[in-house]
Amino acid sequence: MKKIQIWFWLILKRLIKNPIFVLTLLLIPALVLGIRFSAGAGTSMLKVAIYVPKGDSGRMEQQLARHLIKSSQKAVTFYMAGSEKDLRLDVAENRAACGYILPKDLETSLSEFSISGKPALKAVRQKDELRTKIIDELVFSSIYDKMSYDILAGFIHKKTGKDLSPEHKKNFIKYQKSQIFIEYQYADGSANRILQKDQNPMILPLRGVTAVLLLLAGMTGTLFWYQDKNNKLFVRLARRERYPIRLLYVAVPVLLAGLFGLTAIFLTGVSSAPGSEIQTMVVYLLDIIVFCSFLRLLLPRKEWILAAIPVFTVGSLIVSPVFTDLSLLFPFLKYARLFTPVTWYLKGIHSASGRLLMLVPVFILPVLEILLRRLYLWFHVNEDIL
Repeated sequence: MKKIQIWFWLILKRLIKNPIFVLTLLLIPALVLGIRFSAGAGTSMLKVAIYVPKGDSGRMEQQLARHLIKSSQKAVTFYMAGSEKDLRLDVAENRAACGYILPKDLETSLSEFSISGKPALKAVRQKDELRTKIIDELVFSSIYDKMSYDILAGFIHKKTGKDLSPEHKKNFIKYQKSQIFIEYQYADGSANRILQKDQNPMILPLRGVTAVLLLLAGMTGTLFWYQDKNNKLFVRLARRERYPIRLLYVAVPVLLAGLFGLTAIFLTGVSSAPGSEIQTMVVYLLDIIVFCSFLRLLLPRKEWILAAIPVFTVGSLIVSPVFTDLSLLFPFLKYARLFTPVTWYLKGIHSASGRLLMLVPVFILPVLEILLRRLYLWFHVNEDIL
């Protein structure tokens, strides 16, 4: 036990003195500060063009256009295009993610749609555009907001032959303006603050990026182990003492990175319940430790680990749903995700069942490692890495 404590402090001091590792640690809070104080606070991820012919400011299409522009937030910004041609050009040249062309008399077009079947407005987007589907909901909900009273009044009159009473009108206005109609929650029941209007959408991938940096920290610790092994630092240790010390080379940097990562997640507001966050982070740290230990047996040379670091780092960003879910376009990526610890973490963060699944590698990988070590001994290969 005393030897393990000594090795722990030696590894810790060595990591703190290593500029590359310290830079990796500082990269996590640097991302947080950069996002919080970036000029991007006034920008948006998606810009949406609107064109409506000039007319009376009281008409429905004019009111709808003003309502959408006023409802702009950091995720989606609506703006008025000068003409229908300008709108199409903005979409074609990626200045706008999509565009909506409102007719001159939108209210009449909507009321006659059930008879004529003629579309009331046009949506302009690039072919195979996936990002803008949710914007349809924003536009359609705004239209429904304008028509909902007439729809309700017509329905009541058809069923009862009576008009809405003043009390009905009062209740309708009350609930129409209410902000409690939809409450966003995570799967574990905690509040979801990410979908607040003032939330900077740039922080959404932060959790995934943090998970990738933690994996990078674990693989960095593996490199230190290779360096010391090549320098014959473990020759005087009994074989039974080498395994826990080898785990320390991954555990110490991952623990430090985990503390920085957890702090960043709480600072940015992307966190769920504190208990869930801490539990998931602890299990994820265990996942990285057993994953890197198993990877060391599969890649028994320092050069191979060096080559694997960019593969796992970039691959995790692509395969895992860090920035976007590419499995919607390439379904086979769902199977590739099974081998990335980052995906294990992102799947487990908001559900107890997901955290239980994260424990599976903690038990399976050590067993596979023991079997692989015995196989090496059986064939008398790679005995120096055992």
